Amino acid sequence: MSVLSRTKLKRKQPSPISAVTIATQIGGLTWHCLTAYRSQFLKKEMIDFANLEIEPKAILVKKNPMRQVYRICDNDMDIYIKLYHNETLQQMVKQAIAGNPAKMEFNDLYLAHSRNIDVPKPIAWVEGKAFNLLVTESIGESQSLEDILWQHPPVDKEFLYETLMATARTIAKMHCNGLDHTDLHSGNILVTSTPNGLKCTITDLYNVNFEQRSGHASAHPLHPRRMANIASLFAGMRYHLQQDPLRLFIKTYLESLNLLEHFSQEDFDTYYTLVNHKADLHSRKIWKGKDRRATRNSKYAKKIKLNDNWSANVFLQCKHPDPESKASKKIYQTQEWKNLLNHPLTLLEGGESLKEGGHSTIIAKTLCFEDLDLEVVVKHIRLKSGWRGFLQSCRASKAFRQWLRGHALIHRRIDTAWPLASVEHRKGFFLQESILITERIKGAYNLHVALRDNHLPDSHIIYNDLATQLGLILADFRKKGCRFRDAKAQNFLVSQRPDQSWRLHIIDLDGFHIDQTINSLTKHEALIRLAVSIMRHPKIGPRYYVRAFTAYIRLLALPQAYDRPSRHQLWHEVSQHVLKSCQTKEIIEST
Repeated sequence: MSVLSRTKLKRKQPSPISAVTIATQIGGLTWHCLTAYRSQFLKKEMIDFANLEIEPKAILVKKNPMRQVYRICDNDMDIYIKLYHNETLQQMVKQAIAGNPAKMEFNDLYLAHSRNIDVPKPIAWVEGKAFNLLVTESIGESQSLEDILWQHPPVDKEFLYETLMATARTIAKMHCNGLDHTDLHSGNILVTSTPNGLKCTITDLYNVNFEQRSGHASAHPLHPRRMANIASLFAGMRYHLQQDPLRLFIKTYLESLNLLEHFSQEDFDTYYTLVNHKADLHSRKIWKGKDRRATRNSKYAKKIKLNDNWSANVFLQCKHPDPESKASKKIYQTQEWKNLLNHPLTLLEGGESLKEGGHSTIIAKTLCFEDLDLEVVVKHIRLKSGWRGFLQSCRASKAFRQWLRGHALIHRRIDTAWPLASVEHRKGFFLQESILITERIKGAYNLHVALRDNHLPDSHIIYNDLATQLGLILADFRKKGCRFRDAKAQNFLVSQRPDQSWRLHIIDLDGFHIDQTINSLTKHEALIRLAVSIMRHPKIGPRYYVRAFTAYIRLLALPQAYDRPSRHQLWHEVSQHVLKSCQTKEIIEST
């Protein structure tokens, strides 16, 4: 019988277990310590735990609006202190309903540690008037799995494989001991080097689930919560890893679960497909959250008020910047943006005119920040006349919509010109005009001009590479639930990297839609639109269309990718649509 066909048992929740602690007064705070030795240890250290922001021994390690993490390494003491804020009404209501987060995580760490799971050892917790503290032992010098995956240049292949195998074994051990982590991602896994090899430690156990364990310490991989654990971690790993290391990670995890049944190759392939599907669902959930975050004030973006009824949405920073983008690496200050955008129409003065006329003007110029001179493209968008203009004035500006779509593409790891700011002018409720500012991609040409004016080297290798990239980009759109109605050659920028390879970016996002249902009429729309736009270029022969088409159907894992007759049938259908669209285009141009 297949291991994947085993009946899933209903999980039993264990009775609540709290660590036996010793209460002691230290610095006006009631500390709950695991042992008397720990309470005496904290007493003798002269540290102002109530004011860690000004404590000279405390080093800030991590910070977000909900909590801060400090490290204190002095003499014989090496500890981490997690500070939970409890100042706003929302935070106080949440604590009143859910409980003290420091106490909850302390108890979870205690129980996990007693089950021999690799987690930081808890020391003490305390509840203050407007804060809560959790103290844990340090695990020594470590690096998060997220930092390892995002490192540029990439880490050594042997070290990467060893790290993935250690991570898989740690997660399998966690599942075998009855712990399900509800927020498992690469940032919550710390990797340390030991004489016996790499060791992974799981952190941030604020919200976890335990189950009773007895008998054979194994864990069935198809349990919904375990599948969710693996999928959430797998979704982030797919951005940086190829198929071989990903399959090694899943294989090591399954082999470490101590399953009683034999896990066949067919079972492995089935499980790997299921994990990819669950990871797709998790990724879409994360993308939607990041898309909403771009519309709110945060450390990543902010809305600011300017003079004369102008306002702007500005980019502040990116957690993982693009190595080839100067704009994404800088941390911007709100005051810098206010100084630059205080009189927005001055952005249209000077610079290089790229387009003028109609309802938009596009200018390339340099913005001077305090520590960076940045080349940007400024797009001034005016309203149409008549009723169309009135309807445009009643909705969000085109600059703001393109700014949001640009960040949505970045969240989905699709290359586009980095959106920096959207500025709009309103009189009361009604929109008057808007301005979009994006990073300029230096030395780039749109694909139509690059082919027409021979800006690309006359090399089949380069043309093959660009054809493959185009197929993968169009497939990526559809795979990530996006629709690009205007995927013509003029909306792709091609630029050369320092290593002489070529890179494609998407621009002009008017025809881009997020999370749209792809039906039978629109599923190959982008592929057909792109083919029509480059049909007249003499250098683009059938071989490049075939290469782009093959890359497209393989990334989407369409059935036609593995069956030659059906692949030829799909090619014929797409070709007929392309020829019909070309004939329609010629009729329109002739009239």
